[in-house]
Amino acid sequence: MQRYPVIRHIIFLLSNLLATNETTKLDPVRTIPDFTSFLNDTVFDYGKTLNLPTLACLHFEMAATYAKEGQYELAIDAFKSALREHPDFFGARRAIDRRYQLMDQCARPDFTQLEISPDNPESENHFIRAKQEIVNNDIRAAIVEFEKSLALDPAHLKTQYNLGIAYYVTGDTNSAIQAYKKSMELNPNNYLAWESLGVTLAVKGNKDEAQECFEKAVTINPGQASAHHSLGIVYKTRGEHEKALYYFKLSVALNPKNTLYLEHLNEVVVE
Repeated sequence: MQRYPVIRHIIFLLSNLLATNETTKLDPVRTIPDFTSFLNDTVFDYGKTLNLPTLACLHFEMAATYAKEGQYELAIDAFKSALREHPDFFGARRAIDRRYQLMDQCARPDFTQLEISPDNPESENHFIRAKQEIVNNDIRAAIVEFEKSLALDPAHLKTQYNLGIAYYVTGDTNSAIQAYKKSMELNPNNYLAWESLGVTLAVKGNKDEAQECFEKAVTINPGQASAHHSLGIVYKTRGEHEKALYYFKLSVALNPKNTLYLEHLNEVVVE
């Protein structure tokens, strides 16, 4: 992170924390709309309020400023700071996930300022053709196009990650694992690759390694509902009811429209 944004963030926090007038000081907590009942209830009330430490709110406000400026990496760091102040701050979790989604819309998402060569237009064309082959349900033809794309541009992050997915769909889990790992070499913060690697390892029966991958994914993106859901599945298969319940509740709170998450949550509640 550059020095200027760090100083700017510190000045913003201090100026607000030290804000006083003749009779008042900044409140030690702020009450804002957020998710409040996920830890204790299976039905989520999105209309209640959450008392948050002021510092959490200030980090959130700074993050929102960065996000409006399009500085998504800085926004994510600040949202994570808010979440560290209050782990149940779901607004921060969802904001992190949204910023990552916006970054993913770029042709070459880069969360670590990785030095890479400019896009190769022909490589991008092969990537586009591969995606069309997937739409046509010809996964093996897609793999051929992904490989051609990487031959021209080995640092094409989306190609490398999607190649792993294509291999996984064909049942070639070893090649899928290799592709995911190469993707993470290019971008260690690719939370999607960490999660997909975890799914593949779980299918192969490597549940401990899979859990580590899912935990890494939610550390990078605490708002990634599917990775929390995957952790719930890991704990459910081990018979660790309370931990499974926690992660299934979290996945539903983050994505309440996903019927599979709710189904798995209800199964654990019934047990």
